[in-house]
Amino acid sequence: MSNKGSRRVGRLLLGAGGLVGFLALWQLLVSVGLVDRGLIGSPIGAYQEGGRLFDEGKIWADIAVTFRTLGIGLALSLLVGAPLSVILGRWRAGWNAVELPLLMLNATPTVALVIPIIMIIGIGPNSKVALAFIGAVIPVLVSGRAGAAAVPDAYLRAARVYGASRLDIFLKVVLPHSLLAVLSGTRLGVGRALTAVLVGEMYATQRGLGLWISRGQNGMNADLLAFITLFVAAAGACLIGAVNLLDRSFAGWRTP
Repeated sequence: MSNKGSRRVGRLLLGAGGLVGFLALWQLLVSVGLVDRGLIGSPIGAYQEGGRLFDEGKIWADIAVTFRTLGIGLALSLLVGAPLSVILGRWRAGWNAVELPLLMLNATPTVALVIPIIMIIGIGPNSKVALAFIGAVIPVLVSGRAGAAAVPDAYLRAARVYGASRLDIFLKVVLPHSLLAVLSGTRLGVGRALTAVLVGEMYATQRGLGLWISRGQNGMNADLLAFITLFVAAAGACLIGAVNLLDRSFAGWRTP
């Protein structure tokens, strides 16, 4: 195994060890009574609650609903945000026009957007897709715009010397240079989009993992809440890991 591969395995092992240590400490604090299990649940209780839900088959459809909504929202954010971020990165006046509204929208809590979005779109799944899109597209726009704005002038001059058209420069110089920045924004957007979907499902749906969060709150079932929290955190980490793999696959495009 190469040194790079060994370091990667070492980081994974350290991360896994840290997670196990956190869960063990959590369980210990609950077991000795230093923390009230009724408030935060316990890892063992969460595992038992999750096993029961999976065995009964009650949660599979809701998992599918949540992650289908998340997938559509993320896909739309990339389809819209990636090319638009590159355009804004090369068009200073356009960025100046939208920067303040984007920053204001970025600072707005997701829960404050639920009611307006539902009033505009309706209470169906499209409103949750819209929330996921808003949560993900802003980091993509901001990060991708920064990447497009940072394209070295030497690259642009070289492309022009070799007779590249504006479209060629956009597609073959600016867009590839911005891709890594777009992926960085996507890493941030995954967590924001997942949070937005869950919040939307908590307030305005009869399907999805957000519904189980509401049930856990209403039934004061801390173990159920702990299970949903850990499950969503693990799923989000896997999605971010997939984006990291894409990022490493394009590592050769990085400039010194």
